[in-house]
Amino acid sequence: MTPTVALAGALLCGVVSGAIRAWRDVLVLRRLERLMTGCTARQRAEVAQTIAASFRRPGRPQLPTAVREVNESDQ
Repeated sequence: MTPTVALAGALLCGVVSGAIRAWRDVLVLRRLERLMTGCTARQRAEVAQTIAASFRRPGRPQLPTAVREVNESDQ
């Protein structure tokens, strides 16, 4: 196998895996949207905080978060 073919195969593999990952993320977000139908604003905020916390890694600085008070009328 020539280096050019190997490089092309590696690039194709990277592109395909990125596309698969993006498609999976879209499917997960669609399912989450369906599951959250009928939730209160407070419940949606809690889910958003949980998802944001899952992106944090040890040793990585925490990004500032916007805090919004949820009124009872929002629910």
